[in-house]
Amino acid sequence: MITIEQLNDYVQKVQESTGYWMVRTMGGDYYEEFDKEGFVAIGYNEITRHEINKLDADWNKANVQLREKVKKLFPDVPRPGHIASQLLRFCRSIKPGDLILVPSHSSYRVSICRVTGSVYDEAYVKDGNGKCPFIKRLPIKVVKHTTRLDLPPKAQLMFNSRHPISDISGYAPYLDNAISDFYSKSDEFHLVLKINTTEDVSTYSFYALDKIFGIIDGFCGEQNIANQKNDVILKVQMESPGNLHFISSNKININNNKTTTQVMRALRITRRRAVSSMTIARHPLAEGLRSLGSLGGDNSLFNDYLKGNHVSDLRKDWEAVGSDMRKVLNANRRQLYAAR
Repeated sequence: MITIEQLNDYVQKVQESTGYWMVRTMGGDYYEEFDKEGFVAIGYNEITRHEINKLDADWNKANVQLREKVKKLFPDVPRPGHIASQLLRFCRSIKPGDLILVPSHSSYRVSICRVTGSVYDEAYVKDGNGKCPFIKRLPIKVVKHTTRLDLPPKAQLMFNSRHPISDISGYAPYLDNAISDFYSKSDEFHLVLKINTTEDVSTYSFYALDKIFGIIDGFCGEQNIANQKNDVILKVQMESPGNLHFISSNKININNNKTTTQVMRALRITRRRAVSSMTIARHPLAEGLRSLGSLGGDNSLFNDYLKGNHVSDLRKDWEAVGSDMRKVLNANRRQLYAAR
């Protein structure tokens, strides 16, 4: 039997304090260097990290002080305040543990990275050798490689910002889902299931999602967790291929301070564009949860789902769900156009 302890050990925890940033690469010129050597950097070497650290602790006052310094050093710059705010963001706002999106030329390739330390000065910088000449740097570790087109359509709006450094916290759910398919954040647990099929999908198969509640009931029964299916909410955003994003917003405390979700209570389901290059962990527990069990049969045991038994068959069933759903959607679109 899968226990609460095993489930909690597998769930990746995303800190609510995590910041989300995009750091550009001078039109992609430094993308490979940033990605392979594990750092991002910002220019204006004439203003040192030491000088920025000596500014007032208050952001607004520091911004005014730094803007005046920029005016003196770069009198022809039309927006000294913009440069000042970018430098302050890099040196003060971005912190260890934050996620940084690093785009290549035209933002086609994207590296999602974790900040691993504080700002430092690179001592061995030489201009004119084709490598990044910027001294002020942040250490990073690449978490995932993907492409812009593999991100959901709404997430692609963040690339409209042309600033060297952009706060993209508004797109946090898309980045969290891109790098993890089973995680907790704040008081919510998230499970992301990929649907890669481009075939049509039937309404019958879509409503076979009701079998999820059989899984929930089984787990709650085994773990003595009160389950109230009437509180479950279903929200669907149809985009195919896509992800099914399950969010459970209620936690309960188990003996010895062990914590789990009150499984899928206040459940919301969102369908999003698939990240086809996502790396799927091969942990049997995640495989079982991800596959949801055989949607075409009624006799599978709940523990079989959790243990990941017959994973290949379960995946085939889920692909069939996606295919049938798309058939109905396309049929509905044809009827709509015919009526016009």
